[in-house]
Amino acid sequence: LRRAVAEELADNRAALDSLAAGIVQSGLATWSDGERGGALIVRGQSRLLADLTQADRIGAIQALFDRLETQETMLQLLELADASDGVRIFIGAESGVGAPAGERVADRAAEEGGFRGGIPGMATVVAAARNDSGRIVGAIGVIGPTRINYGRVIPVVDYTARVVGRLLG
Repeated sequence: LRRAVAEELADNRAALDSLAAGIVQSGLATWSDGERGGALIVRGQSRLLADLTQADRIGAIQALFDRLETQETMLQLLELADASDGVRIFIGAESGVGAPAGERVADRAAEEGGFRGGIPGMATVVAAARNDSGRIVGAIGVIGPTRINYGRVIPVVDYTARVVGRLLG
């Protein structure tokens, strides 16, 4: 699973680079530091609206940025779960799971309809990785609100991870 997410992340980065290069070549955007890797600054909004294909590209770039952030968060969670022996709990925005502090996640989730720098409306992940004969077979988790019933969720995640580990092993 981690390899699949990492491969999709690399594919999305390549697609983003290609789209961004087209926008920069058309003169509608520039890199903040003069080369790839900095912030992409979009300018010439009046020309952008005149050329709808460029507007579509900007929308595609924004969608790819959103996907990349989501994939990076999930990849980080999988790596942290794999590195642990037992159940791991990630709470709050500091863990990279929840929305940034001070944001009204319900409004944000309704406006964006997706992830961006965390999981909108959700600030806790309870995850367990299981291995069979020293080999990682996956990670199982629950995503929920900060005030999740940990006493009920942790044993369920742990038990489910053990059962799935036995079935896959």
